[in-house]
Amino acid sequence: CRHVARAVNLTSPVRRITNRRKCLEELHFLSFGLMGPVLSSAGPMADFEAHIDKVGFQGDGLTAGGLVVPLTLPGERVLARQGKERLELVKVLEPSAQRVAPPCPHFAACGGCALQHWDIAGYSAWKREVVVVQLQRAGLETEVRDIFTTPAHSRRRVGLHARKQGRQV
Repeated sequence: CRHVARAVNLTSPVRRITNRRKCLEELHFLSFGLMGPVLSSAGPMADFEAHIDKVGFQGDGLTAGGLVVPLTLPGERVLARQGKERLELVKVLEPSAQRVAPPCPHFAACGGCALQHWDIAGYSAWKREVVVVQLQRAGLETEVRDIFTTPAHSRRRVGLHARKQGRQV
């Protein structure tokens, strides 16, 4: 990716990355000093501890430095490592008080429901905040009520539509 080569001012060839998302992920790692495993063949990076500050819009835990660690919750101290394409959770060292046992036996293996391990109160507050922020980014200021929750083993997705007429939504 030409952006990666430019960011680190490399004169040696860097493997060509045609996927824009992977290129941006590599830039993300470079900006936090983790370029070793991304650009070299020196082997995998050692496990490291991280503190999760919040959950991002995709449902993955985020550190204060912007590192993304999947399957984590705010307030957790975890052990992570660089995987093939992204960070991987190795172990939760100090779990969040909001962590619960996921109801699905396939949790973390299939990737379909990334937040089943979060209690309903924390999940609901996070989901509402995601909606509020996305509406604000679109220039829509409106009241957003608490979300409706669904029981385990049921569909949790909804498609929302809104129409802006003048200054009203």
